[in-house]
Amino acid sequence: MRIQLYIHADDALVPFAHQHLLVGTIQKWLGDNELHGRSIPYSFSRLSGGKLVSELGSILFADRADMFVSAHDPEILNRMVTGIRQDPTMFKGLSVREVVLMEDPDMSARELFYPASPILLKRWREERRFDHVIYTDPDANALLTENLRKKLQVMGVDDDTLMASFAPGQGKAKVMLIDYRGVKNKVSWCPIRIEGRAESKLFAWNAGVGNSTGIGFGAIK
Repeated sequence: MRIQLYIHADDALVPFAHQHLLVGTIQKWLGDNELHGRSIPYSFSRLSGGKLVSELGSILFADRADMFVSAHDPEILNRMVTGIRQDPTMFKGLSVREVVLMEDPDMSARELFYPASPILLKRWREERRFDHVIYTDPDANALLTENLRKKLQVMGVDDDTLMASFAPGQGKAKVMLIDYRGVKNKVSWCPIRIEGRAESKLFAWNAGVGNSTGIGFGAIK
């Protein structure tokens, strides 16, 4: 399930490193609940509709912006819509003016997906350390598949036909460095291919792919 947010902006100047502000807004709308601080099956896109102002390190939203939020469990979005109705304000002068519900699409014949936020993959090492894995890494596809299968298993679903892979030949692909609260995350902006059951692909469309989807990574469209 997915909701599209149409956002009012009045020459809002939003800094490049605003992802933590977006996360804080989403958590405000969700309210105090057990979802915070753990891996949960939802994802959200970047803000779109702005113009880069490089000399100010910002994005200018002249009159509007939009984004989407997706979740495997409709209750998450129900909570969020309630939160938006109570307080539609965001940050830097942005405020939600309209929420549109998008029904789940038929994924039977679909395999190709495009990023709506950067894809973060982590390879865990000893002593709680990890490496960032990008789409050109030889292990990237195996790690992407493993990550998605584990998310499904948490939901009680096993799909041994499920395979996920980066598809740089299908569109724009690049490596980005995203600052989240002072931490530099090396991420991929790249199309991906997902093969498997229709319900598994729908889960990925809603929950996102890779690590840290709850803080703005891995949303796909």
